[in-house]
Amino acid sequence: MHDVARLSPEERVKTALGGALPAAIAIPLLLNDWSPLWFVLTWLGAYVVSTGTSMMLIWTRGASHRVERWWAIAVAVCFAALPASAVIWDDGRAFWIAGMICMIYTAFELAYLPFVDIGEWRTGIAIVALSLTVSAMFVMHPVIACFLVPLFFTMIATAQRLKSARAALDNQLEQTELELGRDPLTGLLNRRGIAGVLAQRKAQPSSLLLIDLDDFKRVNDSRGYSVGDQVLVEVARALQSRLGSEWVLARQGGDEFVASRLGAEFDTGALERRLDEPLVCTIETHGFADELDVQLSAGLVHAPDGGAADDLMGRATYALRSSKHTDRTLTVFGDQLEQRFSRAREIASMNVANGDGGSFVAHGQPIHGANGAIGCELLVRWRTAEGELLAPGDFLAMAAETGTLPLLHRVMLRAGVEFAARFNGLPNAPFVSVNVSASHLAAEDLLSELRTWLTTHDVEPARMMIEITESEHLTDLDHGTMVMEQLRQLGVQLAIDDFGTGYSGIERLQSLPITHLKFDRSMLSKAQGPLGEILRGVTRFGARAGIAVIAEGIETADELASMRSLGVSAFQGFLFGRPMSLDALERELLRHQIQNPKRVTSDAPPPLRIVESH
Repeated sequence: MHDVARLSPEERVKTALGGALPAAIAIPLLLNDWSPLWFVLTWLGAYVVSTGTSMMLIWTRGASHRVERWWAIAVAVCFAALPASAVIWDDGRAFWIAGMICMIYTAFELAYLPFVDIGEWRTGIAIVALSLTVSAMFVMHPVIACFLVPLFFTMIATAQRLKSARAALDNQLEQTELELGRDPLTGLLNRRGIAGVLAQRKAQPSSLLLIDLDDFKRVNDSRGYSVGDQVLVEVARALQSRLGSEWVLARQGGDEFVASRLGAEFDTGALERRLDEPLVCTIETHGFADELDVQLSAGLVHAPDGGAADDLMGRATYALRSSKHTDRTLTVFGDQLEQRFSRAREIASMNVANGDGGSFVAHGQPIHGANGAIGCELLVRWRTAEGELLAPGDFLAMAAETGTLPLLHRVMLRAGVEFAARFNGLPNAPFVSVNVSASHLAAEDLLSELRTWLTTHDVEPARMMIEITESEHLTDLDHGTMVMEQLRQLGVQLAIDDFGTGYSGIERLQSLPITHLKFDRSMLSKAQGPLGEILRGVTRFGARAGIAVIAEGIETADELASMRSLGVSAFQGFLFGRPMSLDALERELLRHQIQNPKRVTSDAPPPLRIVESH
C-alpha cells in the first residue's frame, strides 16, 4: 500500500465538493425543523470551516495522513451531533431523519475506499455509529438499538476486505506492468519499458544511443536461434558493464539495443572506445564451449533541450545507418547528418502526403547519331523545400531508403511520355529514354500505367525507351525477363544502362529482350587497350543481334573518335550538351530536326525484336 492518496489533489477536492456542497445546504434546512438557530449556525460554521480548511490544505500541499485524519474526525463529529440534537430538541421524532443522514454520510465515506489509501475513515464512522446507537436507545428499545453496532461493524469489515482486495489487485497489476516492460530473454527493459523512460525524460537534457550487432543474421542462420539467444544475453551483459549505471539499457528488439542517459555532455570518444573493444561471447553448442567474436555499430544523438522519443529514435537510427555504411563503430548525429536526415524526411513526405512527386523534376540530355540528335535521356532532379536543385547522387540513396523510388520512376515515366508527345507528327521524331530500377521493373502496375499514358498522349511505344541499370541485379530473372518481353511486345525499347560495371554477360544479353546497350563512361579509357577488342566484339555482336550501342559520357573529340573506331554510332555526353530543362531540350531537338530532316536509317531505333522465353 502507498502512503499517499491515489486521487490527485484536484480530483480529491472535486469529489469531496460533490458531497460537501449539498450537505452544507440541505442539512441546515433540515436541522432548522427541530434545532434552535444557534445550533444550526454553529453546526454549519463547524462543517464549513473543517471541510474548507481541509480542502485548501489538500489543494495546496497534497493529501497526507494528518490532514485526512483530522478532516475525517471533524466531519464525523458534525454528523454525530445530528441524532443527538434530534433526541434533545425533538423528543426523538426527527431521529429517523438524522439517522438517514448519518447512513448517507457512512456510504459516502465508504465510497472513497477504492481510491484513498488512508484508513482514518474508520475513526469517523465509529464516532457516527456510536452517536447513532446511543441516540437510538432513547427512541427505541435499547436491545434493538444495540443491533446497530454489528451492522456498522459488518459494513466496516466488508469495506476493509474490498480495500485489501483492491490493494492486492493493484500490486498484481504493477507486477504485470513491470513484466510487460521487461525483455524475457535478457532481463533488460524492452521497447515498451524504454518508451516509458524516454517519456519521463522528454523535457530534460539527455542522450540516446542505438546499438546493433553486425551480421547477426549470419549467426542465426549458421548456428541456430538458440546460439543467437546466447549471444544476445552475453551482449546484454557486456553492454551493461561497458556503459555503466549512468545509462538505462534496453533491448529494442531482435539484435538492436537502445540506451538513454540524462545529460547531453560527456566524452563520446571514451564511449566509442568502450564499444569498439573486442566483444567475445562464450556459447555452448551440443555440450561444447565455443567463442564468437561480435562487432557493434552504434548511432548517438544528443538532446540538450530534450525531445520527443520518436524524433530522437529516428535520428539515432539514421546515425546508426551511417555507421554501417562507413564501417565506423559509433556515429554521432551532428549538423551534417541533420541536413541529410531532413532531406530524407522531406523525400519520404512526398510519398505519404499526396503521392504526386511534385518535387521531382525532369531534365534531359540529347543523344546524338551520325547526323545529329536522334533522341534524349530524361534525368531526374529533386527540388528541395529551399528551392535547391539536387542531382541524383545527392538523393537517390535516400529515396531508396524511404521507399520513394517507385514514385520517382512513375513521375519520370509519365514525364517521358508527355515529353515525347511534344514531337508527335514530326518525321523521325526523337525517342525518349527513362531510367527504371530493376526492382521497379517488376511492379504490377508498370505495364498498365505506361500503356495508359502512351494511349492518352498518342505516343508510339517505339519512341519510348526504358533503361535498366546494369549494376543492379535482377533478383527474379525469370519474372524480370517476362516483364521485359511484355514491354517489347507493347513496342517499347529496352536498354541496359552502365554496361561494363555490373552483372551482364554476352550469354545474358542474348537472353534478354533488349534493343540497346549503353557503354559506361569507364569504358572510354579502356577502348585503346586489350579491352578495346572485347568492346569491339560486343559492338559486332550487338549489330548481329539487333542491339544498338550508345556510348555515354563523351566529353572530348578524342573520346568520340575512340568510340567510333569501335563501331559505335550513337553518343551521349557533355560534348553534345549538358543536362538541361525540358523546354531547352525541346528547342535543341527541334533545331536538329530542322537542320537534318532526313537522318540515315542507322541512327533510328532498331526494329522490334521479340525474344523467346527461356
